[in-house]
Amino acid sequence: QSLIQSLREEFQYDKLICVWASMSDKEIAETLHPIAPLCDYIIFTRPDAERSALTEDLVQILPEEYRKGSQKVADVQSALIMAQSIATPNDLICVAGSLYLIGAARKILLGELVS
Repeated sequence: QSLIQSLREEFQYDKLICVWASMSDKEIAETLHPIAPLCDYIIFTRPDAERSALTEDLVQILPEEYRKGSQKVADVQSALIMAQSIATPNDLICVAGSLYLIGAARKILLGELVS
């Protein structure tokens, strides 16, 4: 809810591009369903963690009306590249859903090798 509130109140953007992953043992729908209406694109990916949900499963959990703007990408680096290729200077890229994803994205964005 905090992320949704921040996206609505603290940021200005034309389109929201979300890079999303989740662990399979979490309540995925409870976090994905509320943010989906805000996203113009959702790029599902899978960090290198044993419990990571499959991208195919994430798409199936996404309400059908939001699936058109979704993509499945095998790894975090490729998902970030895709998000950047879609984004224009007035768009916002949000990496969310899993702390494992955020950690992996942070390492990539800061130029560190992901182990």
